[in-house]
Amino acid sequence: MDRMNHKDYVSNNGGRSLLSILALLCSIPLLILIQGIFFRLRAPALSRQLSAVVDMVFVVLPVLLLMTSLSHVVIESVLALLSCAAAGVWFIMQGKQKTGKEKSDNQDDNKRLLYLEWFKGLGLLVTCISILAVDFTVFPRTSAKTKEFGISLMDMGGAFFVISSGLSSRWARGLSAHTGLSYDFTASLMLFGKQTVMVGGLGWARLAMVKFLGYQEVVEEYGLHWNFFFTLATVWVLCDVAHVLARRCVGERLEMVVLLVLAFLPITVLQWHLNKDDELTEFILSADREGSFFKENREGLLSLPAYCMMYLVAEMFARRYLWRADKIRSWRREKELVSLTALIWAMWFFCDKFVQQTSRRLANTSFAGLGLALCFSILCLLLAVEQLLAKWGDATHIGWGLASYASLETFLVANVLTGLVNHLVNTKCTADNHALVVLVGYCSTVYAFAVWWKRK
Repeated sequence: MDRMNHKDYVSNNGGRSLLSILALLCSIPLLILIQGIFFRLRAPALSRQLSAVVDMVFVVLPVLLLMTSLSHVVIESVLALLSCAAAGVWFIMQGKQKTGKEKSDNQDDNKRLLYLEWFKGLGLLVTCISILAVDFTVFPRTSAKTKEFGISLMDMGGAFFVISSGLSSRWARGLSAHTGLSYDFTASLMLFGKQTVMVGGLGWARLAMVKFLGYQEVVEEYGLHWNFFFTLATVWVLCDVAHVLARRCVGERLEMVVLLVLAFLPITVLQWHLNKDDELTEFILSADREGSFFKENREGLLSLPAYCMMYLVAEMFARRYLWRADKIRSWRREKELVSLTALIWAMWFFCDKFVQQTSRRLANTSFAGLGLALCFSILCLLLAVEQLLAKWGDATHIGWGLASYASLETFLVANVLTGLVNHLVNTKCTADNHALVVLVGYCSTVYAFAVWWKRK
């Protein structure tokens, strides 16, 4: 497939309905719940190795099918999954009423936050499947990245990754070097510099491989030289600087107030310029790329305010509600999470209808709001699933393989395999059934690496 055809093939669409995207993402919590029902009824004491195999059967392969060959009936499929899950829960609850046994609700003592591990694995699983599946015709074009305005599944990949990173950052967990008014810059470099340099190095490596091998690239995603690894590394650096400024300016008590200002001010200024006139919008969407580094990589650079806002909001929420040392009661945590999610959905609806339509390329407030709304909605569902499964016993072995996906190393392996498959296979001319065989093999390989890497 030549470069021009590939660019149009993987990105030239106007998106799909929000309901179908929500249905697909909601399928994963339902699949985890069904897996938990299976463990409860048939296999309560499997080893981790067998649990990983069950994850592959109950979660990874069904998600692959829902994203490809079953994408046209994804809503109907999720309704069927919901019916199965409801029947399983009813059957187990009836058994509990007969035996009178009930497990203690001890999930607050679980410092692992299983639902957060599932969430991180969910985002990377969908991303890893999408980056290769999009090259095959079995993957619906409406799920590929939008060209200008609209909503699609692949548009949310970067948002999921950035938000999950913020939810489990060192600052969110109270482990950062920002522990007092005297900020230790050397300690910060030791804590954050190594990982940031590694991700930045991956960005340079990917850029070199793409240019050297002549691999197809879609410059409308991030730009001519920019890529998501550069975005992630830059977001980490900018947000670390924001923490330094907040702590030094106002101290710990008002730190979150300053962080909120720093999170929303840049994207508000960008949105104001986008609405002030059409010149900036036209520049981002259709200007030529010759003349400067900024013009060549404008999508990647101008998306930084949106991604920084998502990262900081996720960090502040996680520090306030998910990683608190005093262990607030689970019902309060659920209430706060649901309330915040409803507020963000309202913000997105207002911005999308009255400010500017959602656009990944413009990285406007609607795009940032939608990313947060989707992520927090799935987090709510996963928390509810964990709460339910914990009432039936130890849930740490459920979704263990899915949680293994949550690593940059797995994402890197998925990128390498994607490039390899594209060099060996004419993806656009591959029949759908053959494409599914390739995708199952690819998913199995990435999954096996993810499980091995987590055990390492």
